[in-house]
Amino acid sequence: MTTGQDLVVGESRGAEDTTELVGQSPEDDPTAPFNGRMIFLVRPFGGSRGPRNSLDGIQGVGNHAGTGVVGIGGEVIQNVRGSIGVRGHGGAGLKGSGNPDGTGGPGVQGEGGRGDKVTNGIGGTGLLGLGGDLHGPGVVGVCHSRVPPADSLTLVAGVVGKGGWGVKGYGDNEAGVLGESERWHGVFGDNSNTPPVKSGERTAGVHGRTLRGIGTAGVVALDPNKTANNAVGIYGEAPFVGFGPADTGFRGSAGVFIGPVWVFGPFTVVSSWPKKIAMPFPDGSYRSLYCSESPEPWFEDFGEGRTKRGVARVRVRSDFLNAIDPAGYQVFLTQYGESQGLYVAERTAAAFTVRECNGGRSSIPFGYRLVAKPRNMRARRFEKVTPPFEPPAAPGSASKEPVRRRGSQK
Repeated sequence: MTTGQDLVVGESRGAEDTTELVGQSPEDDPTAPFNGRMIFLVRPFGGSRGPRNSLDGIQGVGNHAGTGVVGIGGEVIQNVRGSIGVRGHGGAGLKGSGNPDGTGGPGVQGEGGRGDKVTNGIGGTGLLGLGGDLHGPGVVGVCHSRVPPADSLTLVAGVVGKGGWGVKGYGDNEAGVLGESERWHGVFGDNSNTPPVKSGERTAGVHGRTLRGIGTAGVVALDPNKTANNAVGIYGEAPFVGFGPADTGFRGSAGVFIGPVWVFGPFTVVSSWPKKIAMPFPDGSYRSLYCSESPEPWFEDFGEGRTKRGVARVRVRSDFLNAIDPAGYQVFLTQYGESQGLYVAERTAAAFTVRECNGGRSSIPFGYRLVAKPRNMRARRFEKVTPPFEPPAAPGSASKEPVRRRGSQK
């Protein structure tokens, strides 16, 4: 088709140059506004003559590296967000499909320009989705593959973002970014760079951070309906490469926390690997200090006293009494002087009496250790627990066969 020829409905015409459809004001009044909401409208005929099959309004097909449909938005006017390059309304307002053989580009691609303060930094957004009423999402990405990928390199995704921010979401009363999946992860993150040495500069697959407000969380994981018996809020796993002394059977760490950590609920550590702290030593190294274990929960307190002519009455500190069940607490004594030995002669809810053996009347200092059950905390001795999944067996872990005493019968 050469310049000046008309387009004919129902016919295909070739073009040697760009074809433009330009909106303009009336010739008799150039200052009058354009009469209409848009320059070009394509829609199916309504009523009884409307098509019964599904069809696209406008379809654009690019050649080689060219784009099928390109939209360029206008500028910011009077502190209003700039106009939009391509806008979609309806069941699928904007739909893009890449070539099924994987040789083509993405179905929909947005390239952002320069943001500004007027539009809160989104004036240069490549692709902007605004959700409607009744929880209508702004952007939906659907992956038709039903097979979870083996790794991130074979990932087939509904939405892919690349750039300074690959995908960025803003939410007023709901989540900024929402991911749901029937058979795999709702949101998947992976990084391709080697993490730096400094902890504050480590790259992450999924990174959560709070920039404003106190008491908010960078990453939140929960089961709002409280229906999943074995739901895991946050799961971390380090590759297990083989058994070794202490914690050397793993490569990397399942989780790292820098700062205070709060746990509201039971805290359970599964396996025979010991619980410990890493204490810095003067030589610059970190050394392990291990925790003692007990089949029941106990609280401890320590102090010192002194006998006077063989007798001492020690009051249990009031703050410790508030935390324990005072019935049946244990007292362990260590004397720091010569005597005929010390023993606990009496225990009450608020104090205990120490006497010297054999009626001795020494006046010596002593230390004591109190051990008591926690107040309002009930736990069965060696209570059986069921992990949400089977962990790897630790070296020296207990056999599932019952322990038999010497001389017992099978």
